[in-house]
This record gives sequence, C-alpha cells and structure tokens, in this order.
Amino acid sequence: EELRNTIQTYLDERRLLSTMLSVTPPAYQWVETEVRLRAVQHYDVEKVRQAVETRLFEFINPLVGGIDGKGWPFGRDLFISDVMAMLSSVEGVSFIRSVKLYPINYDKRWFTRSAEAQEILLPAHGVVVSYQHNVVVE
Repeated sequence: EELRNTIQTYLDERRLLSTMLSVTPPAYQWVETEVRLRAVQHYDVEKVRQAVETRLFEFINPLVGGIDGKGWPFGRDLFISDVMAMLSSVEGVSFIRSVKLYPINYDKRWFTRSAEAQEILLPAHGVVVSYQHNVVVE
C-alpha cells in the first residue's frame, strides 16, 4: 500500500489537471500447462524436458516473460499458438504434439484449476503468472 501511495503521489503531481489518475495493482492470472512433444533423435529426453519447463516458467512470467522477454504486457491474452511458437525454438524439440492451457484460480488460500482453455483472457490490467507446467517428452 505504501508503494502504491508513493507512485500515486508522484504521478499525481505530474498529471494534467483534467486527468483522473488511479493506480491499481495488476490482476495476476495463474496458468498451468500440459505439453507433449518429441525430442530430436539422440537428444537427452530429460534435458529437453527440463529446458522446456524452464522456458515455460520464463515465458509465462510478468517480469521477464512475453515474446520479447521484457515482461508480460498488461492485458495481452495468452494463446496456445504463443506457447507453441516459443517451444519450437527450444533446442532439442523436434515437434510439439499438444499444448493445453488451464487457468488457475486463487482465492487467498487455495489454488484451483479451471477447465482447459484455448486461450487465457486477461483484463486490461492483467498479466499471466506460471503456476505449474507438466511436460512429457517422447
């Protein structure tokens, strides 16, 4: 709350008089994935699995994620095609069989997985956060 007030005060002193300003925290949308893929022949399957899992945690991240690696843009929805494009650049991945996305709800005490989604829709002030990634490499 103190940080929000500091930011609010700083921006309030610099805004146009006719401008309304509201500083609100982001809406975090936790995401779980299930990924099935094939490794390039002669690659260590476990190393490929670890590389894919690491890359998923980096990509679906509000601070260092997103397509350009500069943080997930506010309000930018997450699509299966985003994940597939990112995974295709991981060394050792031959092809991707499937990607499933699951929104994770958090009620201040429990995380619960919602039904599979084709896309993760975000409000204008929303960003995605990795919850868990289940990676199967063949």
